[in-house]
Amino acid sequence: ILYAVMVFFAILFIFPFFWMVSVGIRSGDEIFVKPILLLPGHLQILDNLKATLGLFDYFGNLKNSVYVCVLGALGTTISSAMAAYAFARLRWRGRNIFFGLTLSTMMLPFAAYMIPYYLIFQRLGLLGTLVPLWLPYCFGGAFNIFLYTQFFRGIPEDLSDAAKIDGCSELGIFARIILPNSKAILATVFVFHVAWMWQEFLIPLVFCPSGEKYTLAVGLQSLQGGSNPPPWEQQLMGATIGSLPLLIIFALTSKFFVRGLSFS
Repeated sequence: ILYAVMVFFAILFIFPFFWMVSVGIRSGDEIFVKPILLLPGHLQILDNLKATLGLFDYFGNLKNSVYVCVLGALGTTISSAMAAYAFARLRWRGRNIFFGLTLSTMMLPFAAYMIPYYLIFQRLGLLGTLVPLWLPYCFGGAFNIFLYTQFFRGIPEDLSDAAKIDGCSELGIFARIILPNSKAILATVFVFHVAWMWQEFLIPLVFCPSGEKYTLAVGLQSLQGGSNPPPWEQQLMGATIGSLPLLIIFALTSKFFVRGLSFS
């Protein structure tokens, strides 16, 4: 019964993605026919792909998304780990209070601090660039710090004590003991940030209103605008090719991703 329930929900979650791909590779005449065709009768992959790539700057938007996601993911992966090490392994007054305050920031939506966020980068002269999309994440993230903290607490402290006896500093313990034993959670945080930032729409739209700085999420959304939007098969082909890089990243890191979540 348990496996039957799991298979049911797996199919339920997979079906929208399956339908997106199925519509994206068929001709427009087969989309609204009755009865519904789950599989396309006439494949039109190359025609739909060529037409979709002509609607927006896919490769330019893809380059911007990769640039923003990789820099932000690297920044938050390292900085969040350093903050979590202080919460998990160091003893200092007020540690639990500051940890609670850090977690409470997860309750703040972007709309609550969007204006001061915007004004800071305006005064720095960075509006219209990709810097606001990755620089803030080089100072850590509450959810990532929480994941790291839970993981670091599971690493035996005897390893750290042995390193201290040998004269290793806290920074040395972090770099030589904690990080090498945390590959799973490092990959998890990296993939989490890439997945979140890849589909983020509001932040890139606010800070990069010009088309040449669009990320892929904003570029795909532009397909639906205007008084004469492109056909459905071209829109869903755009969504399909926009999802492929993220699927490839997840396929390559799924083992570490699942292990990191289960340990945390």
